[in-house]
Amino acid sequence: MKSTLALGRLALGLIFLVLGTSKFLNYDASIQLVADQGVRGASFLFPLAAGTEVLGGLLLILGYRVHWVSLAMAAYLIPVTLVFHRFWALSGDARQIQLIQFLKNLSIFGGLLLTHAYQRILNSFTAGTLTTIRRESYERRKAA
Repeated sequence: MKSTLALGRLALGLIFLVLGTSKFLNYDASIQLVADQGVRGASFLFPLAAGTEVLGGLLLILGYRVHWVSLAMAAYLIPVTLVFHRFWALSGDARQIQLIQFLKNLSIFGGLLLTHAYQRILNSFTAGTLTTIRRESYERRKAA
């Protein structure tokens, strides 16, 4: 079960890590995209959003406080999805593209909620996170 959870966290974490990093690498174009969506304070909010994606992705991949990080990233996705993927306000090909992006984010949201629940269950039976497992392994080797 732990390896399945780790693989799922890797998959979820990678999308945030890669896209957040991409936002920083294409900083000016990304800020312009945010401003074009009518977001006020884009120059302030953008680095916070990209940083949230990078940090959240890394923490999911590393298995640190997964139950809290998965909830935080799910909460982050709600306003992002509603602001940037408003398929209902579009028509034609643009509507279809944004509908796909909206549903992609909805799927990630669901995966994060499942990760949260699964990690809580796992934590109730064992220590659960990779950080704790590594620490326990280190302590056993050190004592031997």
